[in-house]
Amino acid sequence: MAPSSVALRSASEPWNLPTGVRTAETMTTSSSGCDMRFLVWRNSAAVEHLHSRQEPMTIAEREKAVPMMEPIAEPETGETGIVTTDAQWPLPPRKVAPVWHTVLMMVLIAGVSLMSGWQAKAGRMGSHHRMQYATTLAWEWMLAALVWWGLRMQHVPLRQLLHAPPRGAQETQASHALLKDAGAAFVFWLMSMLVLAALATVLRLLHLMSAQKLIASLAPVGAGEIALWILLCVSAGIAEELLFRGYFLQQFARLGGRVATGVVVSSLLFGVAHGYEGAGGMIAITAYGAMFGVFAVKRRSLRAGMMAHAWHDAVTGLALTLAKHLHAL
Repeated sequence: MAPSSVALRSASEPWNLPTGVRTAETMTTSSSGCDMRFLVWRNSAAVEHLHSRQEPMTIAEREKAVPMMEPIAEPETGETGIVTTDAQWPLPPRKVAPVWHTVLMMVLIAGVSLMSGWQAKAGRMGSHHRMQYATTLAWEWMLAALVWWGLRMQHVPLRQLLHAPPRGAQETQASHALLKDAGAAFVFWLMSMLVLAALATVLRLLHLMSAQKLIASLAPVGAGEIALWILLCVSAGIAEELLFRGYFLQQFARLGGRVATGVVVSSLLFGVAHGYEGAGGMIAITAYGAMFGVFAVKRRSLRAGMMAHAWHDAVTGLALTLAKHLHAL
């Protein structure tokens, strides 16, 4: 076909162009996310190129002239457009829950902590392990449900708190990230144990570690209790990290405008929540919470912290069980 006839036919009947060529008049907006100006320019260039040729376009040239209209990938967003990017986490673009909901959560945690501290002083803890484990398990997941409720009221996706890997990530990439988190969690746990050991030495010198026998009395005995204890530790690792390093850290980071504010406040609340361990134990746990907060910020995810938390609780309980069995306590 001569170039002049192509030009005449394209002006009156654009649909009669050779296969693989479209003009701006034939373009549609069915593919959202494509830059229409770019496509018009590309197709205009293709027509001009065809005018200068004496032979039909090859298949490869047609594919280059009219590329497949693929939508541009959009950044992952939550239900209301909250972008979960590395640059933002853990400082969300707005509050993760209503302020009154956060106050309610703090009151509940402080109240239950005071009650557990009173029971510890009265000597009512350390017996009926299975009942205590089951009650604590229910309490942990009730707190997680309350966190979810607060997020729903503010229309914040749970992924914003967790900063989970993006949907559609390849299986090999997800497995590699999981192994990296597990390795980071183990290294963090070892380093934090050194810090806690040094802190415990100072607290003993100040006569503030009076709850050690109580903690030892909570250790599991027998296969059934050990299984329930491990389940409790896994649940605590997930629920408590979601609550303290997810909900509280990000909420107060947003309210205070700084990530450091979220780390400090969430660590204090983490210590307050463990009233049954006494003053010394609460101080140590506050420091441990600060380490977990910094770890979450550095890892930009809660997953590694959940692993380290569950591992720490499980190993501590099993070590106390072994020590009691060997009459070391």
